[in-house]
Amino acid sequence: LHTAYRRQRQMCIRDSYTPKYLQEFMVDLLQPSENSLLYDPVCGSGGLLIEALKNTNGNLRTKGAEINHRMAQLGYMNLIMNGFWNTEIIAEDCIKDLSNSELFDYIIADLPMNGFNKSYENERLFHKWGIEPNRSGKGYSAPVLLVLSKLNDSGKAVITVSESLLFKRGKEKEVRELLINHDFLESVISLPNGALRPYTEAKSSLLIINKKKPHELKNKIKFIDAHKIFSDSKSIDIDSGKLLNSLSNLEYQKDRNLRVIDHSKLKKDFNLSVATYNIESLEAEEMLQNGGGRKIGELVEIKSGQSPKKQNEGKISI
Repeated sequence: LHTAYRRQRQMCIRDSYTPKYLQEFMVDLLQPSENSLLYDPVCGSGGLLIEALKNTNGNLRTKGAEINHRMAQLGYMNLIMNGFWNTEIIAEDCIKDLSNSELFDYIIADLPMNGFNKSYENERLFHKWGIEPNRSGKGYSAPVLLVLSKLNDSGKAVITVSESLLFKRGKEKEVRELLINHDFLESVISLPNGALRPYTEAKSSLLIINKKKPHELKNKIKFIDAHKIFSDSKSIDIDSGKLLNSLSNLEYQKDRNLRVIDHSKLKKDFNLSVATYNIESLEAEEMLQNGGGRKIGELVEIKSGQSPKKQNEGKISI
């Protein structure tokens, strides 16, 4: 019995989705205040909820949703074993939360890579934000819209998203446009490849969504690169302390890891990929605008030609 309990406890403590370093970093970015209400719509085994509770010495009201009933049970046990009893984990699809009016001060989530399945609630979610739902229901659009729907008027969220959400056309572009037009997006943090090891190698980023952005960031977005300091086949680590310092740095021009871009300077397709706004690209664009540089196509004449014929092996012709 003791051995079975110990094995079950080990299963509970290991979060099934979000690496430990990323849990800690996301909570540090969110900085939930005590006695506020926090929600994780895809809580898995509760790792993000536990980190948030630790950050506030347990003085935080938390709620989680998990579609897998067994995982929801493990998550609840995990919270209890870490000393947190006053929390709620609902074993159901988080999209069903649209049917209630409960809103949250904070949302933290490692969003699912495959999005949501097609459903009536999914279509209702798109229509709520004036977007026509896609046919498959897949993709990151719906989870991000759910986060927006469940935040209160001054709410803040830290979420992981697939890199494709930041540059793809279609529904993803409409969601980006929505975030920009409502000025909800505070920061985009590009995570290095393999940041979600060992669960996936997919490239991902963090979004900080804030419905009450600080005045100095009105109609602006922070873009930042997260560089890895350790990496192997099973895990990865980043310098979270340096990133947090960069994000709180107001002297943007002196920090090459951080760019603050005005909405008027964003690409026409609302591309939000951090790589699009790297220092080299911004400097080149500024040179073009002030006349200090020109495009190569304006300086050379490009002519079509014929590829040279392949010669017999061993023979060289001049």
